[in-house]
Amino acid sequence: MLVAEVGELLAHGVGIPDSPQAEGPVARILDAMSRIEAETAGLVGILQEGQRLVDLLGKRAGEIEALSARLGALREAMRAVGADVEVLGHGEQADDVAARCQQVDTLVLECSEQLHPLSSQIEALRGDLDSVSFRIALARLHNLAAGIFAVQIIEGQDEVDANDAVGSLTELCSALSDGANNLTQRVGLLDARRELVGGELDVVAEDLGVLQGPILELIEAAAAAGAGQADSVTTARTLAGQGFGEARDLADLAVRVRDLEVPFEAEAINSALADVRTALAEPRVGAFRPAPAPRAPRRARCAGTCRTGGSASLASRAGASGPPPACADCRRSRAPAPRRRPRSCRPAAPRSRAGAG
Repeated sequence: MLVAEVGELLAHGVGIPDSPQAEGPVARILDAMSRIEAETAGLVGILQEGQRLVDLLGKRAGEIEALSARLGALREAMRAVGADVEVLGHGEQADDVAARCQQVDTLVLECSEQLHPLSSQIEALRGDLDSVSFRIALARLHNLAAGIFAVQIIEGQDEVDANDAVGSLTELCSALSDGANNLTQRVGLLDARRELVGGELDVVAEDLGVLQGPILELIEAAAAAGAGQADSVTTARTLAGQGFGEARDLADLAVRVRDLEVPFEAEAINSALADVRTALAEPRVGAFRPAPAPRAPRRARCAGTCRTGGSASLASRAGASGPPPACADCRRSRAPAPRRRPRSCRPAAPRSRAGAG
């Protein structure tokens, strides 16, 4: 599944994003990731060719099982032909058929014995190819993710609580390094298995190519010896008449198995990752993220009776102690009212001169 998904991404041109505005450590990170992308570009074709070869190996493994069963039936038929010739034949022709039966039985047995381990080796080769393809896809995916995180740093989207791009880059570097070392081991196992399976395929294909002639000669000799109408001869002629076209298919498969080389060198990947780690080791503030925008001062809760936001601010209380100040409305409502004098203390209103007269 992962191999197919990564193949779709690469087919649509998804890669390390370009950021010409990048500079400093982030620019070096993107440059290193681009180098890794270039180093692994030759592996992209392996994803497709490897998958086709895996499918072909599965098909050939099934054909080998069927061929092995047919060779077993053919061997039994040859033995039956020899037994019928002993009863129906006579003279030197019967002796010749007996010798030919022994020769053909040896050839068929050798082919059958070679096919049994070959089938299991092909299945093991399929597993090695799947493992290498998966790790190639995983390396490409990790590298692509690292490039995306680097761009997030450039765009100021690196928030430790929500999306720590720098921390993710550090983890991806570790994953890429482990993956590169693991892929190197897997490629070594795959190369050894390719040589083994390719050699065995060549041997089996060669033996199958020369098997039909002696079998047909045996059948004709048995018929000439007087057993031409025997059921065993009819069965052997039917089995041998199908031919062994599998020989050509196995020879072609041997060529394809040998030609599948994985051009991977972990040294180049680890060198690029060393540059990324050096860049990540630089101070994060200012080196990676843009300076944060100043935040507006937080408003304090009013200590008055209204219990609303009021007009007091934390900025105005820097270094102050005691409860936060009340808002303007509360301060006005709490101001004492002006005192009124008692009536007895009020000065008498002056009398007018006109009333006095």
